[in-house]
Amino acid sequence: PSLAQHPLAAMIAAGVPCTVNADDPLLFRGVGLVDEFEALRTHMCMSDQEIANIARTSFEFCGCPDKEFVAHCIEGVDAWLASKAPSPPKTLPTARTISPESNGQGSCPKKLKTIDTREFRFPAGCYGPPSVVPVQAERVAFAAHELDAISACFRKLGYVVVRDARMAADFDLDQVASELAAEQRRLAEGELDNALGGYGKDLGAPGQATIDGSAFEHFVGGATARSPAAQRAWRHSALTKIVRALIGQNAWTVDSGMEGGTIYQDARADQGSKYSRIGWHTDLQGATPNYPDVFPSVAVTIHIDGTSPANGFLRIVPGSHHGGCMGMPEGFEYIEGEVPLYCKPGDVLLHTYTLWHSAARATADGAAGVRRHIRGTWYAGQQRFPSDFPFDQEFNKNAAR
Repeated sequence: PSLAQHPLAAMIAAGVPCTVNADDPLLFRGVGLVDEFEALRTHMCMSDQEIANIARTSFEFCGCPDKEFVAHCIEGVDAWLASKAPSPPKTLPTARTISPESNGQGSCPKKLKTIDTREFRFPAGCYGPPSVVPVQAERVAFAAHELDAISACFRKLGYVVVRDARMAADFDLDQVASELAAEQRRLAEGELDNALGGYGKDLGAPGQATIDGSAFEHFVGGATARSPAAQRAWRHSALTKIVRALIGQNAWTVDSGMEGGTIYQDARADQGSKYSRIGWHTDLQGATPNYPDVFPSVAVTIHIDGTSPANGFLRIVPGSHHGGCMGMPEGFEYIEGEVPLYCKPGDVLLHTYTLWHSAARATADGAAGVRRHIRGTWYAGQQRFPSDFPFDQEFNKNAAR
């Protein structure tokens, strides 16, 4: 079983005093107490409050005869928690379309129904509102060589932007856009079978979207397999190094299949558009129940176009990855603490799989309202997808559109 399936959260909820421990570091090297606590956040999605409660319990039940020392240690835990300054978003829990079969283990089978999120924990250990980090003056964009700053921002806020002129030039975005636009046209004209995969199945059948009266497709699956330029950008050495600094040196990605892995997205606000915005969600909620141990993961978006109110932008709740999914709005509601994220052409956005995010609709029609990017995921879990994995069938896109 995976850490996400561990019964720790259920035991705590039942009132069982639980602690987290590590073995003798002199005999068992490689995993220490800090690593174990980090696993609570990364794999079990526990909040700062839950982690502090576990640490406090360890002192309360340690059996140390020096009561003053124990009290001092508990005060240290409380001081650490106070320094995190959580500020949960002030939204009411609402009904959300999720799976009745997910049993709190992070699964999200395809049969969906509406249930009350107040009775739902996703995944195990994820309950309570997220801790929002105030970011009014927070720096979130860094050059590729600033690995320490990139990692610190990612851990704190749940996302980071890499803005590096040299890397952006290497991407050759004009060539990427040209190659993928050609595949997009072939798909719209019916020359490609199933290239859209499942990514657009909630947007209507292929051919239903129209732009200026012509058939149009917003998604092209297997973007890096269809575009050599996109493949070179996706596997850029500096980008790979950053991803592995964030989630581990064994990070892996699926970018070779014609129908999965990476996606070319073209969002527009024109009247015939079928994709202009997306509601609040986390990437974990779209995961397949058959492969729960591919996580943790980081979503990577390479921006072909910059983002703005004119062509739409990402809405993010900074720090929401430290909490759970309870209270997440069903659609496009405002969340106190959310921030707009504006990116430039060539920017790379990286965000963790439990971050609350949504996309705002463009306000302009025509060329000014076009928002294009390549998006995919790097994983760090031990479980891997097979080479013929049917991404179009296994992943759920159940966020509001």
